[in-house]
Amino acid sequence: MRVNIPNLDGNSRVYAVFGDPIHQVQTPRLINPIFAAAGVNIYAVPFLITDEHFAAAWDIFAAIPNLCGISTTIPHKVAAAKRCSTSRRRQRQSAPSTAFSVARTAR
Repeated sequence: MRVNIPNLDGNSRVYAVFGDPIHQVQTPRLINPIFAAAGVNIYAVPFLITDEHFAAAWDIFAAIPNLCGISTTIPHKVAAAKRCSTSRRRQRQSAPSTAFSVARTAR
């Protein structure tokens, strides 16, 4: 199946979703239509990131200028909470059931 992604260009921003496994992740399917309806040029994309590569992947992705955030799923939630540049206190306390992200302001 061929899918055309409207408006995907050099100005697009990526909202990364890290997990292992990643096949069960619903974030892109649920949030991409919300981004589209809001008229923002952001795309949630799932990435299979293993425990052994988590720290390196986080650092590399966090350095990408058009990255707008990193959301995590199993098994990375606690590790992500420790690496977040922004996080709410309640989120930090509930790490096992909450996704975390590196938040950047809209450009």
